[in-house]
Amino acid sequence: MTWLSIRVDLSLRGFLLFAIMPILATPLAYVPSAAEIPTGIGFGVLQVGVLGLVTLVAIKMLALTGHRLSLIQLAVFGLFIGSVRGVLMVIFDGPFGLVDPVDMASRLLSSALFTGFWFSAATYLVHEGAAFNTKYRALRNQVAAGAPRNIDPLSPATPNQLAMDELTRVLQSLGKLVNGRDATADNLSMAAKAVRTESEQFVRPMSHKIWMDSRVSAPKARFSEVSKQAIIDLDYSLGRVLAIEAMFLLGLISVFSIERVLLASLVLPLVALFSIAFRPKNQDRAPSRAALFNIVFLVAISTIPIFVDDLLVQLAGYTSALFPMNPFTLVAPLWLGVTIVFDASLAVLRKSRVALVEELEKQNASAPVTGDENLAGFIHNSLQSELTVLSLQLQAASESQNPTDAKAAWEQLGAWINKSVSEDFENSTLDPASRAFGSIAAWRGIADVEINFSPETFSRHSMAPLLVQVIEESISNSVRHLQATKITFHFAPSNADQLIIETNGRLSATPTNGIGASWLNSISLNPPELVETATGTRSIIDL
Repeated sequence: MTWLSIRVDLSLRGFLLFAIMPILATPLAYVPSAAEIPTGIGFGVLQVGVLGLVTLVAIKMLALTGHRLSLIQLAVFGLFIGSVRGVLMVIFDGPFGLVDPVDMASRLLSSALFTGFWFSAATYLVHEGAAFNTKYRALRNQVAAGAPRNIDPLSPATPNQLAMDELTRVLQSLGKLVNGRDATADNLSMAAKAVRTESEQFVRPMSHKIWMDSRVSAPKARFSEVSKQAIIDLDYSLGRVLAIEAMFLLGLISVFSIERVLLASLVLPLVALFSIAFRPKNQDRAPSRAALFNIVFLVAISTIPIFVDDLLVQLAGYTSALFPMNPFTLVAPLWLGVTIVFDASLAVLRKSRVALVEELEKQNASAPVTGDENLAGFIHNSLQSELTVLSLQLQAASESQNPTDAKAAWEQLGAWINKSVSEDFENSTLDPASRAFGSIAAWRGIADVEINFSPETFSRHSMAPLLVQVIEESISNSVRHLQATKITFHFAPSNADQLIIETNGRLSATPTNGIGASWLNSISLNPPELVETATGTRSIIDL
């Protein structure tokens, strides 16, 4: 995937991560006295409030359209809210009693660049974390769905067995509708209503509860542990550190002249040379000794190049930016040190994430994940799909006035009531092909379903049980929510793990986001996007 193809979502988490920057940067922009610093911080909070409203509106609009931003569009939006911040600073600095030392054009430019960079960086950082969580959860769910059951998930006293007992009770209650009754139109209509009621009021909430109980999330990284390991490894990218330091210097244009800032930018090669010459090599050191050496290095690289650069600025005829003591005396070294530790922390997170994903990809889990998402998927995707088909067949038979259809629907209800749900669940992974094509046959007369790949695909595909559940859930969703009567499944030509679903249905004005959509999201390595086409809809599930 190239960086041009990356798509990100605006998020409140990303904005909150960014929000700290304008709050801290605003007082520095006006070089206030110590007494004016709280005023500058308050002005920064006001800016964040306004920018938050703008971002919230954008998030809502993007959610309604289903559009995701490319990195270029994200940068453009960042520059836009940066310009809004610049306008706020130009208009309201007077009422706050702050005097802007630069002209309006410089203020707008520096604000747009500063805000655009940090907003884009924070949004992408949150996106990267969310993408990892999605992939991790999907892999865990896929491993669970494809895992052999070496333990009995339906042993007595387990939550699964209790769920099966409740489902048996539902079958028994429906059985009372059939016993001693004929397949009249009234009885068929009453049975259709009863099946729908049990499905909506009992089966769906049960699958939702089991699903919520079994949600799998990626392990949470502890800030203290990540920071500690970052200090020990100190594996930072010099290029990224210099880029962030350059953004800091660019922001100083609003405080000092362009000539002075250009002269101060000599700190960049000084930092680079210092890093290349003195960066510790800690391969053979114990963690405690490595941390000690790295802390000394951090203090040195955060102060020596900056103080040398300030001396060069003074030799060029400018006054010192660091002495006498002022906010920059602490902020400039602290900024560089925190930037290095922050980048090293990201490296620690990336390494741990890669290790987790690699472990899951190699894992042949010997038992399902705790809480058994298989059961939630079976109840919602298989069992509820059967109930949906059954209720539609009963309703159609009650309206057709055809004795043959009525008898067939009544017999179908009787067969469904007398089956063993627990055996269905236990056998759900034994013959995926038969189950998939059996589901298609059950929908005959309601929807024309085609699977454009051979039955042998199920025996060859590593995620065959999961594939069957995806097919069952997709058919049910397409009929119920899109009013589709034609549904086609096929794999992408160049990727046998991308299942493409095309229907002749139409998207509703108010899209649903129930457990079915949540389940599909949870097993797809990339969020499935349902898009409208000339003939209906198209979606891709990435297995």
